[in-house]
Order: sequence, then C-alpha cells, then structure tokens
Amino acid sequence: SVLFFLKGNFLLLGVPIGILLLVDNWKSIRKFFGYGIVFVTPLILQASFWAYYFASKGALNDFFVASFLFSAKYAKSAWKGDVSNNIILLLELVIFLVPVFLFLYISLRQSVKNLKNPTFWLINLSVFSGLLATLGVGSFYPYYFLIAMPVFVIVMVYGLYNMGDLNKYFRYFVYLVFAGSIVLSLGISMKQLYNSLGGTVSVEAQEYRDIASYVDANTAPTDKVFAYDYGASFYRLANRDSGSRFVSASVLLLEHRDNFGYNFDQKFIDDMEKSQAKYVVVYRDKENLYYQNTPIVKYFNSHYAVEKTFTKFEVLKRK
Repeated sequence: SVLFFLKGNFLLLGVPIGILLLVDNWKSIRKFFGYGIVFVTPLILQASFWAYYFASKGALNDFFVASFLFSAKYAKSAWKGDVSNNIILLLELVIFLVPVFLFLYISLRQSVKNLKNPTFWLINLSVFSGLLATLGVGSFYPYYFLIAMPVFVIVMVYGLYNMGDLNKYFRYFVYLVFAGSIVLSLGISMKQLYNSLGGTVSVEAQEYRDIASYVDANTAPTDKVFAYDYGASFYRLANRDSGSRFVSASVLLLEHRDNFGYNFDQKFIDDMEKSQAKYVVVYRDKENLYYQNTPIVKYFNSHYAVEKTFTKFEVLKRK
C-alpha cells in the first residue's frame, strides 16, 4: 500500500498474493473474501487517510495528478521514446535480465513437484509481476528494478541449486552467462564509481557545492531559490527551500513538451511570483534540454539577470 502511492503500477506486486488467495480458497467464497478483505484493508485505510489529508489542504486533485495521472502519461511518453534512450538502457538491462530469465526457466521446471508449495509460487509469480511493474513503465532505468531485486535474486539462487538434472553443456552455458553478467555489470558499475569519485560527476558535484555555498552566503534563511535542474539536492546543499512546489525541472519539461494538459508552467510561474525567489540556478549552455521549456525560460529572462557565472551553471538574481 505504501508503494502504491509512489507509483500506481506497483500495485501489480500484490497480484501474486491475490492469485494464491484465489487458488487456495476458491472452494470457499467466505474464506476468499475474508482473506481478501484483510489483504486490501491496509491499502483502503491508507488511501482514505491520504484522501482526507489532501482534501483538507484543498489539494486532492493535485494528489491524484501527482500519484497516478501524471505517472500514466509519463509511461505513455516513455514508450514513445521521449523520456530516455531506451536502446542503451535495454542493452544494459539485458546483461542482468538474461540470467534472471535462465534461472526462472530452471525454477519453473520444478513446478510439478512444488504444486502445493505456496512459497515457490509466491516467489515465481512475484518475478512476473515485478517484470510487469518495471518493464511496463516504458523507461528502462536500471534503478527501477531495485524494487523487484529481492525476488530476482531468490529465483537465481534457487535455480543455481536445482541444475543437477540439466544437460552438463547447458549447465556450463548457464554458468558462463551468469559469470559474464556479473563481470559486465561490475564493469558498468565501476564506471559510475569512477565518475562519482574522480570523473565528470565529481567535478559537477563540486561545482554544485560551490554554487550552493554562494547562494547560502548571499541569502537569508527565509529566502527562496530555484535550481532549474534535475533533482532536489541543491536545496539541502544551500540550506534554502524551493520557490515553487516543483523542486525539479524534469517534471516541468516533460509536461510542457508532451502537452499533458496540467498547466504546470503557469503553476510554477505563479509559485515563483508568490515566493519572489531571490536566485535561480540555470545551465549556461542554451542548448541544454531544459531550455526547450520556453514559457519558463522567458519568465527567467524577464524577471532575472545573471549575477554569478560558474563553469556549467550561472546564478540569476531577481531584478
């Protein structure tokens, strides 16, 4: 129920439990609905609480847009290829998913002798629901799969310990694929580690800290700022709150570019007018992706001017 309000598609992770409830209790309608009610009660209670809370704040519609409607349109844009380079991401995922599928096949070969083992079916069905919940988004960032990683690992371990009746050459093939996946995945991970410690990410992080220090030193604690970039780490680095309900430029860009119809640009501008955010941090490169959001860029140009220039970013001050 907690995951459901992070991403609506995570409700699929509960499907295996629902299937097992049906299989185990289909002969007793009373048991089926009784256990079913117990199973969905936490979701109903949490949904009721959030509906009450946001309605009391006059933001019930915003809550549904943020939790469900925007995610649905995001998935549509992702499947169109507007969110990320899916080919590259899929190639990276294949390195991980191939051994998962191999061991899932090996695991399912044990189905007959595990027909009455609910744990076996819970794990294997959870692999399928995890794949639906993650691949169904249409944007194949590897970290999306973290939520399904536990059942993937369990199935792979189970498969490793149940390969005795397989042809030895097929076993060697599985071992080779598994070892190759580990090596290739480690290599990709080392690239991220290198970038974080001494590569481009490290350089950008230091610049971010320098900008945050500058903003912190030239604003009062009550002043608002806005970092026109992905993510929200800047606000904690600068010890200042966002001048808008939107803490990241990515949501604004996607809604504007793909015409979702939620009018986020105007809501952002209204927020900035109300907060009178003192500083805005933007990329210096005018070819940057976020400059495609022309209404917001025009707003910045009309109400802010460059005060401080850094390597990749510049700090704009309200006129």
